[in-house]
Amino acid sequence: MLATIRNNRKTWVGALVAIFCAFLMVSFGLDTYHHGSRQKPVATVNGTEITHREYSNQYERIASRFREQLGENFGLLQAQLNLKQQTLDFLINNQVINDFTKAAGLSAGVRQVEDKIKSYPYFSGGVTKSAYDNFLRATGLTGVQLEKVTKEEIVRDQIDKVFGDLATPTPDEIKAIFVADNTKIKLNYLTVKSSDFVSKVASDDADKLKTYFENNADRYRVAKQVNFNFLELPAASFKEMVSVTEEDLKLHYEQHQPEFTEPKRVQPKQIFFKVEAQDEKNPALPFLDQKEKKNAAQSELGSKEAQRARAEEVVKKLADGAKFEDLVRVYSEDSTTKEKGGDMGVLPYESLFPELRAEAVKLLEGEHSGVIESKLGLHVIFIEKIIDSKLRPFDEVKTQIEESIRMSEAPLYAGVEAESLASELSAGGKLTLQKIAADRNLKVAASNGLVALDKAPTELPNGLVAKVMELSTGDKRFIQLGDSTYLIEVLEAKDPYTPLLDEVRERVTKDYIDQQSRELARTLATDVLSQAKTKIDENPGEDKLKRTAALLQGLANEHKLEFKTSDAASKISPNAVPFTIPALRAQAFNLSETNPLIAEIGELSGSYYIASLAEKTPPVDAEFEKQRVQIEKSEGEKASNRLFEAMLANLKAESEIWINPEFLAEAN
Repeated sequence: MLATIRNNRKTWVGALVAIFCAFLMVSFGLDTYHHGSRQKPVATVNGTEITHREYSNQYERIASRFREQLGENFGLLQAQLNLKQQTLDFLINNQVINDFTKAAGLSAGVRQVEDKIKSYPYFSGGVTKSAYDNFLRATGLTGVQLEKVTKEEIVRDQIDKVFGDLATPTPDEIKAIFVADNTKIKLNYLTVKSSDFVSKVASDDADKLKTYFENNADRYRVAKQVNFNFLELPAASFKEMVSVTEEDLKLHYEQHQPEFTEPKRVQPKQIFFKVEAQDEKNPALPFLDQKEKKNAAQSELGSKEAQRARAEEVVKKLADGAKFEDLVRVYSEDSTTKEKGGDMGVLPYESLFPELRAEAVKLLEGEHSGVIESKLGLHVIFIEKIIDSKLRPFDEVKTQIEESIRMSEAPLYAGVEAESLASELSAGGKLTLQKIAADRNLKVAASNGLVALDKAPTELPNGLVAKVMELSTGDKRFIQLGDSTYLIEVLEAKDPYTPLLDEVRERVTKDYIDQQSRELARTLATDVLSQAKTKIDENPGEDKLKRTAALLQGLANEHKLEFKTSDAASKISPNAVPFTIPALRAQAFNLSETNPLIAEIGELSGSYYIASLAEKTPPVDAEFEKQRVQIEKSEGEKASNRLFEAMLANLKAESEIWINPEFLAEAN
């Protein structure tokens, strides 16, 4: 079905697909055919390259997602997001997991891929030819690429299912989590506000203000700023300049025949029997916590001996002439393939589990195996079809090779042209950036005033400002970023500097008063808490909960501080002060009648809080059943994520990962 749709694609592009795909698609860079010199990869994982194009594509996906989530705040938070490191980590982790799933023989059949694609929200109206075409064009993927990433997603779902089974919490754990999350408490608290101390700060002491400024000079330092115009020379506009001969194409084809060879494939069917989990002394994932492994539900699995007897019975019935599909319906315990007559899809032999592959290569079409044991269980396989490997004809891939060579070398031609134009611009003749743009039907863009690296407008090309920061006023240069080439004209470059105190006196004075008033408030809050701790311990025989409340009330009156009792809140709904203060929230739900006072002050926006337990109300059992399923699911997902992170860390430790030092230097 997918092949049919691919061959009958329309030309209209859907407008809303890209947003969905930013969350759906894992990184997928277009492979390029290299002709002549080539750019070093960003990184390699077990010999597989992560190209600059893959990095750029994934960076844009991640950046776009954050732009949608953060809106106008994206520019302010961009530095803290560390998108470059996020992108690199994502690509490396993605390749490590792909290597693992390939080595483990995990894959997905054609029908699984089709069902998964049909489940995407975009295809809620059905996978029509036009909808499929719109989807591909909006995501920038080919049909083959879409199937590849969908297979990867299916395999990830399979891994998630395994970890989910391992991470199921016990009934007692679920009940304990319910009680902890839903117990409601009220807090008594008093507040020390720094704003009450502003009038007590002497801001006219010139020496203290000067000392404060000198000690905090870096806070007022102005970073380097640049004001520049720039013109992008699109690499695609130079691809027709790339000289590619018939000889070049044939030479590349001959030297890269494995890239154009479809591997030998097989369409196996299977009857699968689950068996007990393997001996814990020889775990498949040795780094897993043994306690968590024991939580895996094994009660549904038959013993190996009983299951082997059933599998041998199947082999005997096949030998007696029984139809494989009939036996699948009766015996197979793999729900995915059972519904399809045992069909595992058309697969390269290399994607089968090693144990299955070892037997499959010995069988001809129409033959079945004996009982095969793998890490998952017992299998009996039947070979429905064998498809020999085939080298795609030169004429079939000729256009593809030519386009890839042109696109890979176009940036080099753009760079040569840009270097020549930059030299002519610098010579001071009649040539201007505007004239170059007009001759090529392009438009000159600008930074629109002085910009700093940490406050670069989001509409400027990623990484461009960092490169321009290396230039000086009047420079006319060209810069290459990945596949993009830019002509730069620096109108003004203002070096970093620390202003004089008089230039920023108003700001410094405000900051000094704020710091001093906070310090006075913190000192009083610390002293009040110390008094409370001392007086609570003076009369251990009294009701500690009531005595602590009365004590805080008295201290509030003594120091003319605000005293309040909060509304009730639980761990899952800490919806108001003081529960929104991290230091207090961390201890609040562990308080008791014998330990009612929070042992440290909490701070929020210049106010300091001292709090104690007022009352504590456990949840009613009637609510438990309403939340039990959700808690089990949520805690299972958390534990599953912990297991997955542990597996990923182990796989990365065992992988050969190389990161291009030039890329690291550029990223930093």
